[in-house]
Amino acid sequence: MGSGRASPSPKTPHIMAHSGASNTMINQERLLLVTGDAIERMMFEARLRSAGFSVTSVGSGAKALDRLAMTTYAVLITTIRLPDTDGVALLREARSRDPELEVILISHGATIESLMGALDHRAFAYLCLPIGQEILENRVRAALERRQVRITRAALLRQLSSHILRATEFERPKPSPGFLENSTLRLGALELDPIRRRAALSLRPLPLSPGEFELLLYLARHGNQIISVEQIAREVLGLACCSTQEARDLVKTRIHRLRRKIEPDPQTPSFIISVRGAGYMFTAPPMAEQ
Repeated sequence: MGSGRASPSPKTPHIMAHSGASNTMINQERLLLVTGDAIERMMFEARLRSAGFSVTSVGSGAKALDRLAMTTYAVLITTIRLPDTDGVALLREARSRDPELEVILISHGATIESLMGALDHRAFAYLCLPIGQEILENRVRAALERRQVRITRAALLRQLSSHILRATEFERPKPSPGFLENSTLRLGALELDPIRRRAALSLRPLPLSPGEFELLLYLARHGNQIISVEQIAREVLGLACCSTQEARDLVKTRIHRLRRKIEPDPQTPSFIISVRGAGYMFTAPPMAEQ
């Protein structure tokens, strides 16, 4: 990007580009595996190690929290059923200690209650046994990659903010608004900031949960397109183990919650439209008349 030569003060902001993590770099990230079944624990640990991952395994939620207090892990992989707690409660406590931690939940059989709990607390994926090796590896790698992207974006944002603060010391034109805001998605009266995870409608902040924000962002990025229930369940909710009916029930509940927060009349939605037999379609909220 730059030539390495000194430039006249103030310096032009130089933001290091992220070239993408290699498989070797990603595999060096630590995984924490939690399950109360000793045989299951040995099996999963062997499978993950054979794929090149660095794994620590424990048999309870309490031991997992002890490990998290001592070491930084990139991904927590836990079963729903644990001897001393459940996977969703562990997810909640672990995420409160490390917001950057990605979590993959494993279940012997999905229930709407456990799925909703996982989604409300931003579990990366919810997998049902039996899990094929390819699916397991792909989900873990995807979780590691998302964590890398999120950390890199946060670092770039801090760099950018620092450069702009330093630039204010000089009498020079301010950077264009788009320099900081080019990541913001604007659709009519709706504004979504994927980096800061903020949403506003007609300049009014929307009190969205992390899961609701992810769903709205996905729908907005596919505006005026019909998105199937299965696609939402797979791409937004990270579910690979739901039956079609379970997916419909779960997505319907999430859409209902989101409508209550963004629609003028949730009973007659105008932004998130149901397309009978096909799925949902997002249309941009109109700007308020001046």
